[in-house]
Amino acid sequence: MAALTEFRRVCRVGGLVAVRDADMATMTWYPIEPAIDEWSAIYHAVARLTVPSPMQGVVCLGGRRLRALRR
Repeated sequence: MAALTEFRRVCRVGGLVAVRDADMATMTWYPIEPAIDEWSAIYHAVARLTVPSPMQGVVCLGGRRLRALRR
């Protein structure tokens, strides 16, 4: 949030700030790769130990919420 706040502060009027973040809960891949499936399961398990949901808190902003955070 601090970075987004600073982006807004330093962006000139009419300027553009582009931000991208992954939404790990909706990631898919092809071809099916068991090692990536295992990595994803481990990632989500560790994230749940850190915050209530991998999509909130300081672990990540959650790609699907970036637009709402721009205000």
